[in-house]
Amino acid sequence: MMLLAISAPDKSFTEDQMVMYDFMTVYAHEFSEQGQNLHGDNGFKYSEFSARKQAVSEAIKSLVKNGMLQVVMNNGFQFRATESGMNCFSKMESSYASEYKIQLKEILKEYSNYSEGELHKLIRAKALKEEGRS
Repeated sequence: MMLLAISAPDKSFTEDQMVMYDFMTVYAHEFSEQGQNLHGDNGFKYSEFSARKQAVSEAIKSLVKNGMLQVVMNNGFQFRATESGMNCFSKMESSYASEYKIQLKEILKEYSNYSEGELHKLIRAKALKEEGRS
C-alpha cells in the first residue's frame, strides 16, 4: 500500500481504491496496452482480488497506527502517505518497486477519473471474460 501512496503523493485513496489500483497495477497487462503483469501470467489472478481486501485492510490499520499513512476525511475515509511514510518508503529501490511505480503511473493516468463503482465493474468484466476463456 505504501508504494501506491508514495507514488501518488498528491492523492488520497479510499480502502477500495487502494485494493483496486494495487490489483490493476500488479496485473497491468490486463488493464493497459503497455502494461506488464508484475506477478506473471496465471489463471488465478482474479481469485486473488477478493483475498486482497482483508490484507489491505490490515495493512492500512498498521500503517496508520505506525504513522506511515494518515486518514483524510473526504466523503468518507481516505488515506495518503505521511511525511514519515514518504521518507521511509521512498528509499525503496528494487526493480519491482521501480516497475510498480511506472505501471501505477499508467494505470492512474488511464483510470483515475473512474468512480469506485466503475473500477469494480471493469475488474468484474475482465474476470468474467477470463473465466469464459478457461
